[in-house]
Amino acid sequence: MCPSIVQLATLALVLNATGLASQTPPRAPAAQPQFKGVFEPVSYTEDLRLNDVVFVNVDVGWVAGDAGTILRTTNGGKA
Repeated sequence: MCPSIVQLATLALVLNATGLASQTPPRAPAAQPQFKGVFEPVSYTEDLRLNDVVFVNVDVGWVAGDAGTILRTTNGGKA
């Protein structure tokens, strides 16, 4: 027999009231990545197709483009 919506809602309220719903099991330590990203200055002589840009503050920003292009600026994009 399937529980009714009222029974499920009641169970959810009880779990939230006791704090059991918000408890998460402990996580195992994250494994170390096999590869590290290396960023170095590069000058481009041709146009790149850029698809997305995000700035985390006025100076630091990231751009993603075709063919795995990822660019970063730490000076707001000034040359």
